[in-house]
Amino acid sequence: MARFARDRRLVEAIVDGVAAMLDAHGSYDSHDLIDWLNANRPAQLHDLYDLYHDCADPEMTADQQIGKFLETLGQIKLGEQVAARPIEQRGGGDRNGTSKVSVWEASEQARQALEPAKESLFGPGGFFERIARERSPAAPADWLHRVSGSMKEIPEEEWQEFLRYSREAREEMDREHADVDRP
Repeated sequence: MARFARDRRLVEAIVDGVAAMLDAHGSYDSHDLIDWLNANRPAQLHDLYDLYHDCADPEMTADQQIGKFLETLGQIKLGEQVAARPIEQRGGGDRNGTSKVSVWEASEQARQALEPAKESLFGPGGFFERIARERSPAAPADWLHRVSGSMKEIPEEEWQEFLRYSREAREEMDREHADVDRP
């Protein structure tokens, strides 16, 4: 199972990206989907890459895992092609070259396959509803709940201010990152 598979907002971002790609005619490749995520859901893309920080090439590993996930969404793989891979790593440096990318069919059949997959993920009784029931309120899975529990002495107003500041800082970093990528 991909590391991101239990994170609803990351899965939603990928599904939204696939839906956007299916509006294209003919086909799309993995880089097209990554470019869409970078332009439309940069915070989720960064979070997704962060999940693979312990890999030699986090971006490529995450991209490969997304490709495997597309198959679970009923997408139709046409094959692979070699494509340019201009990437500026967030940790510094750049890596320009080529890599194999999967090519996916953008067709009515692929569009129709996405709907039942979305239902099985997000619908009533779907995957995310089931895992929400599995989680114990006494042992929340995400770090924010663990941190907020350890800071229960902080007044709610100050905590909300901290969350707002953190969100704004992340959005600013995303804007700066997007500006670096533009010519």
